[in-house]
Amino acid sequence: MSSVGMRALCLAAALGLGGAGAAQAGSVRDIVRMNAERLVTSGQAPGVAVAVIEGDKAPKFFTFGEATIAVGDAPAVPFGPNMLFDLASMTKVFTTNLLGQRVASGALELNQQLADFSAQTGPLQPKAGRIRLKDLGAFTAGLSNQPPVCINGDAQGCMPSDRPSYSAYTAAELASYLQTAVPMDFSKWPYEAAKRLPAPYLYSNISVGLLGLLMGGPAGQPISNANVFGWYDAVNAEILQPLAMRNTFLIVPEAEQSRRVSGYAQATARALVSGGAVTDFQMTEAGANYSAPPQVVVSGGGGTGATATAAINPKGEVRSVTITGGGQGYVAPALVTFSNGGSTTMADAELVVANGKAIGVRVKAAGAGYQRAPTVTITGGRSAGGADAQATAYVANGQVVYVSLDAPGAGYVDPLTVTIAPGEPYMNVVTAWAPAGGLKSSIKDMAKFAAAAMGRPRDPAPEALLEGFRIAQRPQACGETIYAPALSTCPAGVPRSALAWVVAPRDDANRVPSVVSKVGGLPGFSSTIALMPKRSLAVVILVNSHSSLEEAGSAFATRTAENILYALYYERCGGKTPGSGACKSTD
Repeated sequence: MSSVGMRALCLAAALGLGGAGAAQAGSVRDIVRMNAERLVTSGQAPGVAVAVIEGDKAPKFFTFGEATIAVGDAPAVPFGPNMLFDLASMTKVFTTNLLGQRVASGALELNQQLADFSAQTGPLQPKAGRIRLKDLGAFTAGLSNQPPVCINGDAQGCMPSDRPSYSAYTAAELASYLQTAVPMDFSKWPYEAAKRLPAPYLYSNISVGLLGLLMGGPAGQPISNANVFGWYDAVNAEILQPLAMRNTFLIVPEAEQSRRVSGYAQATARALVSGGAVTDFQMTEAGANYSAPPQVVVSGGGGTGATATAAINPKGEVRSVTITGGGQGYVAPALVTFSNGGSTTMADAELVVANGKAIGVRVKAAGAGYQRAPTVTITGGRSAGGADAQATAYVANGQVVYVSLDAPGAGYVDPLTVTIAPGEPYMNVVTAWAPAGGLKSSIKDMAKFAAAAMGRPRDPAPEALLEGFRIAQRPQACGETIYAPALSTCPAGVPRSALAWVVAPRDDANRVPSVVSKVGGLPGFSSTIALMPKRSLAVVILVNSHSSLEEAGSAFATRTAENILYALYYERCGGKTPGSGACKSTD
């Protein structure tokens, strides 16, 4: 049997957590498995790695699925805790820590303007010269995400392709592009020149990439590819060595290549059921990098006999999944719905089932604008008889951040799952803006980084390094494009942009602490680091599936990390009864 078929058929066993009657599991292991392993068993990703940090305890590591899928005679490689993963934009918070360290030492100032660095950048447009270092880090410099791709070859600093290597598009060419850049207001359409700085928020790879390049070479010399490696040397000396992060690289050594995680853009689909048969499939993600139609396996749902085939389009995406046999005895998955609660965007969630009972509720989309916690209703997903599960929603900053399972119900069938085999793996190149997205690391190394980012390293760390994190995590601007950048006018509950970090503000009404996070995403790779410093909690998640260059494509990794973080807060750290004391230790 193929590996995709075996994974699909092992769904029920993989999610058999905490005994047949378990509701919301209390142990870290059960919380992680219910949320993270589900990404693998539901066909959303080949593999997942998770680190959980609770106070001064040793970090806990969990890995599920495969780092590289089986191809021909080559066996699958399990996703282990020492595998090397493309961090993508999580690299940015290494770069802003370097900036924080230099600000702490007095070598640089956050309000310092780019005009002071003209020997490195070359001559800039007048308004671009007034961009401050903190504008680059907080994404309020008015710079685009990256330079445009050349069309006629005549635009200064344009790129030869969407993501060229640093040898195909050099750091000097990036600097050449920046010499023509004018800060823009991307909150307007069509875009227009920014009337003032800081400009409205816009996520930008080249803004943080420029920060790293400026810190990666001598102040009096023009930016070149040497600055890329000078930046990494600084990361190594000032972050990796002090934290004993020995498995974090810009260029992975040849001897370590066997530990590289392969990244995929796995297609996903949802099966529709009527009269006990699978009647249709709804594509939820087209995936990418398919050279041939992939295998499709339908499993769970209490039925048998459903079969399907996939078709791809010329772009290498899965165009459709077509039924070849509807089978019989299938039950559609349970439906989790929320009352309005004053929301502007409704939340979405799924019931996770094992051994005939619900074991938890995974938030898939947090919604927006909730003025009060909505009522949760769970229906369907059961064979004849049994009882519906019951759950309670918890809200912070207008979003549903957690749903506790209050009663597991009975009579549930295993989830109906469609698993589409991944296509060819991605291997991303190192770009001239590598300080914004070039590092590779292991989940074990990233646990060390997360603990230090919370100010609680397991081993002594230089005060300069810890102060670098504190400076980088201070909010600098309103973190959404539709609002003016000033913190003073940023609406309550709206995320704040720190130096590459995103800060979800403390919700005093619901007594939920602030959460500091960073998302990463490249073709094939999704990652998130989420910290709740007030409760000394941190979660890092690495998922080897992602099909978009945009950070939004990492939403399922981000949501999973936050599901785990908030489950720890509400179930183990007194979140249901704020002020109740220290986190429980039930493992």
